[in-house]
Amino acid sequence: DVQHDETVGQQRSWKAVNNLGVNMMLSDRTQMAINHGLKYSETEINGVEVDSVTQLAGVEVRHDISKRWDIGIHGSALIDHNTRTVDYAWGPSIGVSPAKNVWASVGYNVDGFKDKDFEAASYSRKGLYLKLRIKFDQTTADELLQRISPKRSSSALQ
Repeated sequence: DVQHDETVGQQRSWKAVNNLGVNMMLSDRTQMAINHGLKYSETEINGVEVDSVTQLAGVEVRHDISKRWDIGIHGSALIDHNTRTVDYAWGPSIGVSPAKNVWASVGYNVDGFKDKDFEAASYSRKGLYLKLRIKFDQTTADELLQRISPKRSSSALQ
């Protein structure tokens, strides 16, 4: 990526970003998710090269309060190793499963941060947010197809 700005001059940059997420059941009604991200970037501005390493570490715990409703709390930290700064995001959320294989939650980050490279790994911006997850695999596709056209579902074709 080469950019040119009259006030800055020539700039080149590249980065490598990796994210890892692990989910585990702590009990029949409580689960924990851990995520870790690592970013290495190099930027060259007018012949001066600067590199940086940034890490994202986060955890979320969710507890089912009924078959359809759950509550959760999460926290994450964005660590910039070059500047030795840490930004935090944390807050509560409530989730609902209105139908099979559908889950939605509303949460609020009391504190937050922005990093476009880790946005997919974590809801970290300060303020209100909404998550929506829909499980869609071969089984759910077949169930949907059976509802729409019972004679054309994949199980009817076999």
